[in-house]
Amino acid sequence: MPGTESEHIPALQQLTDTDALLELSRLLNSSHDLEFILGNALLSAMGRLMVSKGIVLVKKDESLFTIEAVKGLSSQLSGKSFRISADWKRFIDCADACASLPADERTSLQRLCEDNNLGAFVPLVLDDSMVGIIGLGNRLIGEGFDTPQITLLESIASIAATAVQNALTIEKLRTLNRELDRKIQEISALFEFSHEANSTFSSRHILRILGYTIMGQFRTRRYAIYLRSKNGFNIATQFGVAVEGAELPESAAQLSQPVLRSAVAGDIASWMKEQGFLLVFPLVSHDEVRGLVCLGERAGEEEYSDTDVSFLSGLCTAAVSALENSRLFKETVEKERMERELNIARGIQKQLLPKSLPCPANYLTAGLNDSSLQVGGDYYDGLQLSETEYLYAIADVSGKGAPASILMANVQAALRTIAPLHLDLPEATARINDVIFSNTGAEMFITFFWGVLNAETNRFRYVNAGHNPPLLLRADGSIEPLNKGGLILGIMESNMPYEQGEVELLRGDTIVMYTDGVNEAMNTDEEEFGVERLEQLLRHNLDNSPHYLVTTIRNAIHEFSVNAGQSDDITLLLLKRTA
Repeated sequence: MPGTESEHIPALQQLTDTDALLELSRLLNSSHDLEFILGNALLSAMGRLMVSKGIVLVKKDESLFTIEAVKGLSSQLSGKSFRISADWKRFIDCADACASLPADERTSLQRLCEDNNLGAFVPLVLDDSMVGIIGLGNRLIGEGFDTPQITLLESIASIAATAVQNALTIEKLRTLNRELDRKIQEISALFEFSHEANSTFSSRHILRILGYTIMGQFRTRRYAIYLRSKNGFNIATQFGVAVEGAELPESAAQLSQPVLRSAVAGDIASWMKEQGFLLVFPLVSHDEVRGLVCLGERAGEEEYSDTDVSFLSGLCTAAVSALENSRLFKETVEKERMERELNIARGIQKQLLPKSLPCPANYLTAGLNDSSLQVGGDYYDGLQLSETEYLYAIADVSGKGAPASILMANVQAALRTIAPLHLDLPEATARINDVIFSNTGAEMFITFFWGVLNAETNRFRYVNAGHNPPLLLRADGSIEPLNKGGLILGIMESNMPYEQGEVELLRGDTIVMYTDGVNEAMNTDEEEFGVERLEQLLRHNLDNSPHYLVTTIRNAIHEFSVNAGQSDDITLLLLKRTA
């Protein structure tokens, strides 16, 4: 005989709970975001059991648990930590939970329960060990938790435990990867600085490179480097620091260990506060303080960590070595050694250029960089922004050699940071300009061109920041310059919007981007290769591939300037629609 409707309610409830648990499992295991997992697990437990308040604690080490999620209680609870040495396996009410702890742990947890009316804890157990704890307040209807409800809570906790552990593992891996990336970046920066600094015997140049490296690595808003001279310590280079009134107190000149402003007192602390310095690091050689590196606040208000101090130690050691070489061996170092070291730097710089350019279907691309010195300031790049959009860029830093190559690396870093934000090109160009302006002196600037190809519509949007106008070579032999844009980068902060240009690429059309090392190449009669000669060469090679074209252009320039020598970097970037 069929049962009554009331007899079916437990079975229906169990079926509903099973479906809810399956959905919760899918939801939690679809993400590796710890906040998302904890929030949804807590809401599920509270919603199913009609509880208005709850928290989740996550295990940080052997016995330290930290509140990572809060619902229905003060957000000030987030981040608070508790020592819990007990290893609960099942649902437990707060009174029993506190009673199971040593006295030194019991008080703080008891206060947490009493102050926030928590009634029970549900441990998140995985592999017979707690990875977290759900804390719940009393039910809204005033009843306790019965056996089916406790079973449901433990099921929710079991599902959450796996998701939490996965999220913690992923986050740990991400942290390790970030730390590894940072270490690699630091090693690379130290390597590059060491070779760049030891490739010259100009102390001014070494200090300039040191300043660029400091700003690039620490993103400091101000710094000053003091060097010892016959008249005491004087500022040798600085950024954002008023030279007048920045004299060192006598005690600061005696520093032999790095100091943080928060850890010192007296006249050193007053001087550091007045100048806006947070960290002072001595340049020591043969147990003698030869100078001081003083760093101010960082972008984002980050604190200087022990790792930062360690990296700065290596950087300053390399700087002292370079400065000592400049002082002691300037007249005796051979030119061949400089060239060997610069060749190493050239290898590093070449690694910054793309090994291959992204290329959509029905298009061909080619790039070439031929430096006039071991290292140079020309740059080209290509990035795939989405399934249909491809970014191409070319730039020319003023000057040549190591300073230009370092600034070129900064351009690449700015581009690869800003491009994925998918900003409008004019706004993105303005941001890159402001980054360059804030990190360079007035004597350094960059001509820059970039554009985004939509391979689906064959439209090419671009901004030209004072660069040689790229040539749009049409399939019929006509040529259009791509000249819409604005000022070159690094001269001033962006106070005028950049203009965006747009063209449609038809079958057989080619965009030819180049630096002034192409059109300004000179022969022995001091005649320039010129844009007109370049256009003529392009028209004679309408049907050839970009790869063939870049080789042909380079060979033509070398033949034109034979016996005159290459006076500037030659860089080309070509994009051709084939169908």
